[in-house]
Amino acid sequence: MSLLLTGCSLLGSSEKCNPDFNKVYYSAGINFELLDAHTSKNLLDVRTGIYSPDAVKVYDATRQVVFPGPVRGDGLVSFSPLERESDRLPYGTDLQREYYLYLNPTDQDTFALAFRLRKNECGFAEFERYTLRYNGKEVAVGEGLTIPSLTLYKR
Repeated sequence: MSLLLTGCSLLGSSEKCNPDFNKVYYSAGINFELLDAHTSKNLLDVRTGIYSPDAVKVYDATRQVVFPGPVRGDGLVSFSPLERESDRLPYGTDLQREYYLYLNPTDQDTFALAFRLRKNECGFAEFERYTLRYNGKEVAVGEGLTIPSLTLYKR
């Protein structure tokens, strides 16, 4: 993710509107690692985590799988809130999406993403604004093409 941002910032003005970078529905993914709030241990890491990487999934509010697993070896989870809407992005409307992080049968967490999309000067989709909550706690607020990678803490 940071490589993409660095690459975009180095583009000349003639390349700024290159259609290869019009990928908000891919680059605007929610990427996170989940750490224990007391020990800072990565709970999803293949070597040290307490959750099975194969069992972890993310569902949307309609129970469609948006992250089928398994978790990467380093414990990072990534999913896109807009990938299925790529052909009909909802510009200029305040929207909310809910997601459920399935860790095991007795442990599920929630994400709530509130956002509004706009077209930038190149005609590309970007977040006019977004707010992401994890288990009711605000964890990211911003605008632009991407949501930064997150470190989340679980109690």
